[in-house]
Amino acid sequence: MGVKEALGKRIRFLRNEIGISQEELADRAEIDRTYITSVECGRRNISIVNIEKIAKSLGITLAKFFDFFYFLFLNTVVWLLFFFFLLEQSVVFCYYMVNGLL
Repeated sequence: MGVKEALGKRIRFLRNEIGISQEELADRAEIDRTYITSVECGRRNISIVNIEKIAKSLGITLAKFFDFFYFLFLNTVVWLLFFFFLLEQSVVFCYYMVNGLL
């Protein structure tokens, strides 16, 4: 998933969380409804100015809006570390099996 798609999913999640439509969000942010639709679908390279308008319209700060991306990054790093740990354990296990140490 690219950054545009992740951003769009974040906006959709936050919008649905407070129970408003794309049209309501667009009205609050003073942005065209079709623009909101294309952002949520990941088809727009949205500016930071419009991200700020949307965040304010959702009743959150930019810091709260981008907390998700920090969590997503940390979660990815944790899973990668876990994967490499399992990979290392598998290599060690195979080494012992091949050398008849188990």
